[in-house]
Amino acid sequence: MRTPKWVGPLLLAATVCASAPPARAQEDQAAARSLFDEGRQLMAAGKHAEACPKFEAAQKLFNSTGILLNLADCYEKTGRLASAWTRFGEAASVAARAGRNEDAEEARARQAALAPKLSRLKLEVKAPKRGMKITRDGVPLAEAAWSSAIPVDPGEHDLQVEAPGYEAWRGKVDVATPGDTTTFEIPELKAAPEGAEGGERGGTEGAGGAVEPDSAGGSQGTIGLVLGGVGVVGMGVGGFLGLGAKSTYDEAEAAAGDDRQTKSQDAVSQANVATIVFGVGAALAATGIVLWVTAPSGTPDPSADSGPETSGRPRTRPVARRSPRGVRVGVAPAWGGLGVIGQFD
Repeated sequence: MRTPKWVGPLLLAATVCASAPPARAQEDQAAARSLFDEGRQLMAAGKHAEACPKFEAAQKLFNSTGILLNLADCYEKTGRLASAWTRFGEAASVAARAGRNEDAEEARARQAALAPKLSRLKLEVKAPKRGMKITRDGVPLAEAAWSSAIPVDPGEHDLQVEAPGYEAWRGKVDVATPGDTTTFEIPELKAAPEGAEGGERGGTEGAGGAVEPDSAGGSQGTIGLVLGGVGVVGMGVGGFLGLGAKSTYDEAEAAAGDDRQTKSQDAVSQANVATIVFGVGAALAATGIVLWVTAPSGTPDPSADSGPETSGRPRTRPVARRSPRGVRVGVAPAWGGLGVIGQFD
């Protein structure tokens, strides 16, 4: 059987896609080099505040020892000692992995020299709440870091504290003295007003139960349908290739000598490819079925919370989630590849 005409373009497209990442990497490296050179020129001109963003952009495109060392040096010259201390540590690790021992030693020495000058911030939470989240300058802080003296750049820092059922608190803390630790006490959060969105009293955790958005269920169902469709296409391609393998095998049976052996080997190769393609398609189809069947419907349960409103509080109906229907999906051997078997209860 002749190879279908679409196989050649398909292989060409796959080759082009495979070669795209290296080309993109080279473009990113070239852009990083250009940004690095601009940063160096600005540093030489004493324009440190303008140079740092150049090094930052270069480091996002290509992470190298040279970029990290210059970025750390730029941070140090602009007074951002904690950021410089962090970047020197990263530069030491990158240089060590690359075998650049001199650069690694320089980075460690520069980092050690900054350690005594670091300003640190320690947060004390006297009244923690369940589900409390604290962010500093928009970056979430792990609970384990709340009571630790963490190096920060000198200056003013924004704090935000949130917890379910409580009003969010926002404030600022000024860290100014180099080498000292600033301790800041997080104020106790106030309970959210009655019926406030997100509060414990009539919000998402009211007396009627928790409200669960149905967006997750819709997304899961959509993903299941997409995977199922791709899987069905893959199974179809695998089946088509399997038919081609059988045709080649029939030709081998009718041939003789070397031609028979060659066609037999071709038939085996085609059958192997067909089995792999069909198997991948079957697995995707099975996964799509499971995701679609088990996706929550997000339909409110009309029988829930039907009692009288005696508490005086707004009550929220719970969302009934679709009980996963019994489904058994598997892959079984079939002629020319694999087959999907399934049972729904």
